[in-house]
Amino acid sequence: MWFLRNTSYKLDEIPAPFGWFHLAFLFLTILVLSISLIKIKKLDMKKMDKVMFGCGLFLLVTEIYKQLLCSLVVYPDGYPWHLFPFQLCSVPMYLFLMVPFIKKEKIKKAIYSFLGYFMTMSGVMFYLIPSLSHVLSICIHSMLWHMILIVIGILLIIKGDYGKTYKEIIPGFIVFLILVGIATIMNVVFYHTIVKHTSKTFSMFYISPYFTSSLAVFSDIHKALGWIPLMISYVAACFLAVSLIYVVIKYIKKWCLSRTLKSV
Repeated sequence: MWFLRNTSYKLDEIPAPFGWFHLAFLFLTILVLSISLIKIKKLDMKKMDKVMFGCGLFLLVTEIYKQLLCSLVVYPDGYPWHLFPFQLCSVPMYLFLMVPFIKKEKIKKAIYSFLGYFMTMSGVMFYLIPSLSHVLSICIHSMLWHMILIVIGILLIIKGDYGKTYKEIIPGFIVFLILVGIATIMNVVFYHTIVKHTSKTFSMFYISPYFTSSLAVFSDIHKALGWIPLMISYVAACFLAVSLIYVVIKYIKKWCLSRTLKSV
C-alpha cells in the first residue's frame, strides 16, 4: 500500500491531447520505432517471439500495478469494472505471452497478422485520441503501453513480412472477430452477474449492449440507432482502418525499395 500511495500523484489537469506530455511520448515512440527499424535488418521470428514474451511480461507486471493502484487507491469504494483488462489494446498482453508456446503455424500466423495490423491500429488511434487520467503513473503506463503496441506491430508488418498480400490480413481479421465475440459474451455475462444492480459499468471493446459506447462517433451511432448498428459500424471501421494501414505501409515499403535500388 505504501508503494501504491506514493506512486499515485494526482495532476491538477488531465494532460491535453498534443500537449507537452502527449508530444514527448509521441516523439519517444517515433524515436524507438526508427531505431528498431534501422537496427533490425531482418526479423528472426524466434527472436521476435522472445521479444514479445518479454514485452508481455512487462505489460503484465505494469497492468497488475495499475489494477492494484486503481482498486485500492484511486477507486477505494470497489473494483472499477470499466478497467477490467480485456479491451482491444489489452489483448496483446495475453497474446505476447502465448505466442512462443503455440506450435500450429496457421494459428501463429493468424495471431501475428492480428498483432501486426490490429495492434498497430489500436496504438495509433490511442495516440491520435488519447484517453488519459489525473494520475500521473497511469498516464505514463498508458503511453508506454500503446508505444509498445505500435513499435511491435509495425516491426511485425515491415520486418516480419506479415501482410505481403491483402489476403494475409484475413486470418488476423478472423482473430479480431473471435475476440469481439468473446468481449460480447463477457459484456452480457458480467452485466447480469455483477454490474446490473450497481453503479459500475462493464464494456469490453466499448461495445456493450447495456452501456453507451464511449468511443467517439460510435457513441452517437449507439444512441441514435442502437446496438446492432454499433456492432456493424465498429467491425467495419476497424477493418477499413486496418486496410488503410496495409495500403500505407505497402506504398512506404515500395518507395523505400525504389530508393534503395536507385542508390545501388
